[in-house]
Amino acid sequence: MMWAIDESRTADLVIGYPYFEQPEPIVDANPGTYVATEAEFAQNVTHNWNHGLGEILTALLDVGMQLTGLAEHQSLPWAALPGQMVAGDLGEWQLIDRPWRLACSYTLQAVKA
Repeated sequence: MMWAIDESRTADLVIGYPYFEQPEPIVDANPGTYVATEAEFAQNVTHNWNHGLGEILTALLDVGMQLTGLAEHQSLPWAALPGQMVAGDLGEWQLIDRPWRLACSYTLQAVKA
């Protein structure tokens, strides 16, 4: 769900991108990266497709994987929503306002059956 949030809207959580995969990519041009670096990048355009959790789980099951764990988290390792997140005690970022509203990330474990 985090990838569907419009990070340019800093006053509210706004769904600005599709949660489900669409035929056309989400095209974005950012001058840098989420990794802390002083390197400058010449190529900054990315093409992304969101994949809903159901689509991801179904893809794993379709190739014979067995789900062994799924945990959703209120935090993630970077400030994905500038101005709306704060670093928590463990160094991960979560929403300042009611962090329980949104699963920011998840851990999925699966093994080949």
